[in-house]
Amino acid sequence: MEDQPIDQEELQEIIGEFITESVELVDTAIRDIVRLEEEPSTQTINSVFRTVHTIKGTSGFLGFTTLSALAHKTEDVLSKVRKGDLGLSPDVINLILKSLDVMRLLVEDISSQGKEARDVEHLLAELRTIQEKKDQTPKTVPRERAQGHGTDLKREIAIEPDGFEAIKQDGPQEHGAGEDEQLLSTMPKKEQTVRVEVRKLDELMNLVGELVIGKNRLMLLNALFKDGETARPALESLADGTNHIETITNNLQAAVMRARLVPISRLFNKVPRLVRDLCSMSGKEVRLIIEGGETELDKSLIETLHDPLTHIMRNSIDHGIEPPEERRRKGKATRGVVAVKARYEGNQVAIEILDDGKGMDVRAIKAKIMEKGLLQAGEVERLSTGEAINYIFVPGFSTAKELTSVSGRGVGMDVVKTNIERMNGQVYVESKEGEFTKLTITLPLTLAIIKALLVSVGSEFYAIPLDVVLEVIKPREALVKTVQGHELLVLRELTVPLVRLSDIVSCPSDPVEERSVILCKTPGRPIGIRVGSVVGEEEVVIKSLGEFLKGVPWIAGATIRGDGRVVLILDLARIVEHFGKQHFAA
Repeated sequence: MEDQPIDQEELQEIIGEFITESVELVDTAIRDIVRLEEEPSTQTINSVFRTVHTIKGTSGFLGFTTLSALAHKTEDVLSKVRKGDLGLSPDVINLILKSLDVMRLLVEDISSQGKEARDVEHLLAELRTIQEKKDQTPKTVPRERAQGHGTDLKREIAIEPDGFEAIKQDGPQEHGAGEDEQLLSTMPKKEQTVRVEVRKLDELMNLVGELVIGKNRLMLLNALFKDGETARPALESLADGTNHIETITNNLQAAVMRARLVPISRLFNKVPRLVRDLCSMSGKEVRLIIEGGETELDKSLIETLHDPLTHIMRNSIDHGIEPPEERRRKGKATRGVVAVKARYEGNQVAIEILDDGKGMDVRAIKAKIMEKGLLQAGEVERLSTGEAINYIFVPGFSTAKELTSVSGRGVGMDVVKTNIERMNGQVYVESKEGEFTKLTITLPLTLAIIKALLVSVGSEFYAIPLDVVLEVIKPREALVKTVQGHELLVLRELTVPLVRLSDIVSCPSDPVEERSVILCKTPGRPIGIRVGSVVGEEEVVIKSLGEFLKGVPWIAGATIRGDGRVVLILDLARIVEHFGKQHFAA
């Protein structure tokens, strides 16, 4: 019996699965190779070998000969390492990493163009050369960790400079100065798929079954009411059916959200390689600490965090961590520390990036603020340390005295702030000169559904994301002061700038009616929004405003209430940035 040929649709499905799996395999192999520099382990080498072997076999089966040939030669090098015939020298590790980078680029070519569009002959020649080279290092088996070598939720990786050659999109080339916007490690394109555990799918199926039962029950009651049935038992059945549907809908909503959540370790696993590249370029030594990889976040948020995290790590190492000689003069350990941590904070996830470097020079920041004409001298002097530091998010703002191939052009932190605010998140910076800098990102678990506080002004309703709300107060008018035409609230020895919601949305309203104040947290000090009344707290489904209305200022989106009424969701980040600056200056 002859084999049945695979039809085109089935082949495309197989290739799609191959692309998704290969990206994950390459990322895992890169993480393990970087780990091998500090913790040589036979188990880890075997794991990388099996990964490359899998890519070789599958790509060969699907007819991707270039990828298969590259994986084959990389496998040969790893085989010599496994047998102890080739030591894990920096040259060997650099070449294996370069091969894995190009493998990922080839997979991306297949994903975007349907074919391999890259010449790897030069790289294959390098692999053959190092494979045939007689190794001069001792033939020793890598030491094993006393406690095994699994994936730790908390781990430390030491990274030192070793002359790594960065890989660019157009093939292996040296990274030169003036390429500030190029990612230091090749970041994968956004995947359009997500792997879901069968357990989660079973839960969804059970809930959908319950939902069908509830729907049938309501349809039966609807038929009874159409026939004129208004007896009390029927009304009680309607109430029971409605409560049942509400419960199932809430559970289904939670289950769908959980299905989209993936461990943030998928993002953190790329950090060791990124730090390794940065150290190679800057000549610095860093001990990397990673914690909280098990924390789960919406898949779309994790993908969007790649670029912001890259910019932050660049600044931490290039601007924060001092060179070994300078650290020694200051009495610090020559190897700096960079910690990347994630944790839950209520319905949010907080991500911290902390370095024990030189911190931020507030005097230099204030001088740059005046130099760029952002504030007058008197206004700059009144800035607190925290308020001054937040000016690093202004586009083009940089206090670096010289440019490097990594940073110094004032490009990056404004991108970080913009991208995080697009995800309904916030970013905070703390720093102490000579000691540390800590940057904290807070994000909602998902972008689809959020808890919001509904408020009114005039006859209109608006929603404020609950994650930014500190408290709701009705202050006495005696506590509200007017300074240089701006309202300030004196609250528990804290001066809070006030903004009227009617001014933000240009809605006619009686100022006397705006008695309630929504105290919102911001990267600087809190800001208060005066509203007519507080309607209550609701879970809202965020809807886009569409192409025609997407440019409406101060509005992040819209939602639809149970009565069909459309409620606009306020963009607090933009509101604070525009209305808050003049109040902070006052």
